[in-house]
Amino acid sequence: MMRGWVLLGALLVFLQVAMVCDASPVYPEAVGEPMEIMALTPRGVIRIDSDADFTAANGVVAGSGTPDDPYIIEGWLIDAQGAGNCIYVGNTTSHFIIRNCELYNASYISWPFHRGAGITLYNVINGTVVYNSIHDNGNDGIYLRFANYTEVSHNTVCNNSLFGIHLSGSVHDTVYNNTLWEDGVFIYMDSLATGTTHDIPSNNTVNGRRVYYYSNADMNNASVPADAGQVLVYAVSNLKVEDLNLSDADVGVVAFQATGLYVANNTCNSGDYVGMFLQYTNHSTVTNNTCSFNRYQGIALYSCYWNTISDNTATKNGNNGIYLYSSDDNTIRGNNCSFNVNYHGISLDSYSETNNLEYNVCTQNNRSGIYVGASGNDIFWNTLTYNYYGVYLAQYTMVTQIHGNNISYNQYGVYIDASDSNLVVANTISYNADYGVYITSGSNDNQIYGNNFLYNRGSTDTYDSTRVQAYDVGSNNLWNRTGDGNYWSDWTSPDSDGDGIVDVPYDIDGVGARDWYPLTEPTVIPEISTPLLAVFMVALLCIFAVSRGS
Repeated sequence: MMRGWVLLGALLVFLQVAMVCDASPVYPEAVGEPMEIMALTPRGVIRIDSDADFTAANGVVAGSGTPDDPYIIEGWLIDAQGAGNCIYVGNTTSHFIIRNCELYNASYISWPFHRGAGITLYNVINGTVVYNSIHDNGNDGIYLRFANYTEVSHNTVCNNSLFGIHLSGSVHDTVYNNTLWEDGVFIYMDSLATGTTHDIPSNNTVNGRRVYYYSNADMNNASVPADAGQVLVYAVSNLKVEDLNLSDADVGVVAFQATGLYVANNTCNSGDYVGMFLQYTNHSTVTNNTCSFNRYQGIALYSCYWNTISDNTATKNGNNGIYLYSSDDNTIRGNNCSFNVNYHGISLDSYSETNNLEYNVCTQNNRSGIYVGASGNDIFWNTLTYNYYGVYLAQYTMVTQIHGNNISYNQYGVYIDASDSNLVVANTISYNADYGVYITSGSNDNQIYGNNFLYNRGSTDTYDSTRVQAYDVGSNNLWNRTGDGNYWSDWTSPDSDGDGIVDVPYDIDGVGARDWYPLTEPTVIPEISTPLLAVFMVALLCIFAVSRGS
């Protein structure tokens, strides 16, 4: 009779987990021992920070810490109630096993016990984590930081706020037969070894689909199998990732130090981190993917070069649609980066230089359609509407060309913040609620000409000095070149000699800047030809090189 009540209690616990995770834990034999389903005992959080802390008071139920007799932490039901981890083990060398526990409700972080996870292993070796149910924690399900030669297997991990299983700075870990729901596996590569020494077979699943991990291989243009739920790529070349549903996996595609990847026609939505994460990845193509509703970025590139990111849908993400950090010489073309919640459609951050952004649509982002925090980039033929800023040039941005764009219906059209030697040429800048172009103090030697300024700041066809369309408190910024300036919808006459130039300059708000050659007719803006673009790029780069050397 008593055994029946024990089994009933265990069943009720597992049914509770099933309602959260859509799957209950499976308990086959563990670590070579026959396994009974057991009732779980509620207890408080466990903190072990040295070999001496493996005690009964800290949840150890058996063992001496040797390879043949490891410490066992088993059978616990731990609601962390917002504490930093349910179970933390750090700075140990003894053999230990954490098994048959249900762990939930850890908070984001709790110093000195690191991340708010179901289980955190920090600076350990010889650990084993098996047959646990880990769910609804404020950061990771299982976090291994400098945890080497560790086994993580047969766990059910679901609905944790960031990563399901997170390996960071760890080597020679084995991750197999884990079941993840609305979670995934993430390996942060402090060095090449920490991404490529693990054993992660495809018997791990995310949302019922397999996790495929590739490392240290030329794949010779092989394709990832169609049953993938997540793809992890480390030091791999020439792999095709196509036509996959990789949603709800924390990160759908993770690529470190890869080259020649072709990532196309995938869906990477609703990740707890980003849709696709590429680092040190070069000469690759990411095209026609949908990366939406992710917590942070749709597509993120860190230290990536010579890639083409084209025709993707990166919308309704928590921060940015497409995010580049310290990434150069990439082409960002034809993407829809709209409705991103907190920041920008496309963001170029931290020394992301000499990238081409062209033919993208960035509308209704909370901050900028395109944010530029680095120098030497080209922004051509984009549609930037209904954002707070159409284009924002952050402080110290230099030698960026903004050409041929439709920058309309934003709060500000182009905002230049303490930045020098940029060009705003041949754009349509219209119906922005505030100034079409706004230049702050500390901005020098920028050129703004050949643009069509139409009805910004509430202006009409009749000039009103309280509704001037541009603002400049910088120094030596030129609003025209010799013979032609910009077209201003509120300043089209007189032209007594019929030369197409208004006889009276257009005064810019601020400290006395003027467009000396305002145009009487809108500029026809043709696409710049490839040879002309090449010449112009060489000139820009020369200017950039001189400016950096001075």
